[in-house]
Amino acid sequence: MKKVMMTGAIFLLGAGGAVAQTWPTENGQYRLQSCYGTKDGVQCDLTYTLLKKQTLDVSFTYGNYTAFTLDGTKTQPKVSVGGGDWQSYPSAKVYNGTPIKVSLLFNVPANITTFSALAIGDENVKNVPVRPLGAPAPAAVAAPSPTPTSTGTPITFSNGNYFIALSDCKKTSNPGMTICVAVLQKR
Repeated sequence: MKKVMMTGAIFLLGAGGAVAQTWPTENGQYRLQSCYGTKDGVQCDLTYTLLKKQTLDVSFTYGNYTAFTLDGTKTQPKVSVGGGDWQSYPSAKVYNGTPIKVSLLFNVPANITTFSALAIGDENVKNVPVRPLGAPAPAAVAAPSPTPTSTGTPITFSNGNYFIALSDCKKTSNPGMTICVAVLQKR
């Protein structure tokens, strides 16, 4: 079965890095929180949210994640899931609609200011800001609104051929308008 994926993204840029960039997966989505320098390299914090099943054991293998520095160096990280130990092959049981923290630690200089690209699987985002080691953290951003459906479940077209999930919804200053990230998959 061929899958068609569409994702929209809202960027909120600040001194600390990109916020709210999302990557769709077969069963859910990743959301980038920020990337920043540490004594051990550059850490990128994401969340993973399961959208299509009630529970699932997910492997967060290091080979699924790649960062590219401005000079073209390709690097893969150690991974921490849910605040656990740094590993190459961590896994965790995840629950529908409940984000789990996924941290990536790249062995690159902590003073870099940008990744030219950050990839998860076949999806990537360009020019990811990195907060250098010792730089102040950005101001907190309000948590996104829940998926705007009465049941809290993803919206499905009536013909059953498509699955759509809305997340990261934010009201705008325009009355009655809300902007969301949408993931559309052909079933």
